[in-house]
Amino acid sequence: MAKSEDQIRREIKSIIRRIPPEELVIGITSEPPERLPRKGVDPNEAYIARANTSAVARRLEQEFLDKGMGGGPGGGTPDSVYVYIHRKKRKTR
Repeated sequence: MAKSEDQIRREIKSIIRRIPPEELVIGITSEPPERLPRKGVDPNEAYIARANTSAVARRLEQEFLDKGMGGGPGGGTPDSVYVYIHRKKRKTR
C-alpha cells in the first residue's frame, strides 16, 4: 500500500535522527526485492516505502540527496515508486 509523501518524509527523518545521512544511500526502484540484492543489500535490512507516484519518489530522493545521503538522481524507470534507504557498505582493506 502506498504511503503519502509526508509519511515517507517523516519516516526517513526518523531514520536520520539515529543514523547520519552521510552513512546512508537513498534510491528509487520499481522492484525492491530484485534491485537491492543486485546492489549487495539484504532487503530485510533496508527501509522500503511505496510512494503514490514516481514523481513523489523522485522528489523525496532528491530532498535527501541534498541532505547528504549517498546515491544519485536520475535513476529508475517511470514505474519507480519505491523509495529505499540502506547503510553504505563499509570499505574493507
